[in-house]
Amino acid sequence: MANTTITPATADTPPNGGPFIWGYAPTVIAGGVTYAPTSTGTRVSSRTGIGAGGGALVGQLYTQAMTVKELALNVKTGLGYLPIGATVIGFIFRATDMDTGGSPALVQSLFLNTTEVVTALAVGKTGTGGTISPITPTAITAETVLYVKTTTAAQTVAAGTVYVTALYY
Repeated sequence: MANTTITPATADTPPNGGPFIWGYAPTVIAGGVTYAPTSTGTRVSSRTGIGAGGGALVGQLYTQAMTVKELALNVKTGLGYLPIGATVIGFIFRATDMDTGGSPALVQSLFLNTTEVVTALAVGKTGTGGTISPITPTAITAETVLYVKTTTAAQTVAAGTVYVTALYY
């Protein structure tokens, strides 16, 4: 499914998102480093009324300050857990300017555990606009972490923030 680019009418700052407060425990993996959420956060393991046949659409905002190390090529950073029983239907992605080079190149992807679900997110090149990305509905049946990964390195990397809203029912 294609990404849709949106541009906000005003320069707004999303509120601090989600019930999640994360610490990071780096784990070396092939091709990079994964920064996984640790147990310092609140894990949402189930939610009444979510799943096939019922429940309202939920937009859960995950906000993550990204360090220069987390923006390195092939590094996956955990944003938070998705609730068991949810069916994810898409994501809204926004970011600050994390590539300050004259020809910005930063591209990122979103993963549910090890499965890449959204590709070619280029919002972090300039920090303007956002992307709405529908995905094939994906049922969450086990503990699942939402990750952001840099798939094309920034020309000149700068720490920043990503804002990812998971859309699910």
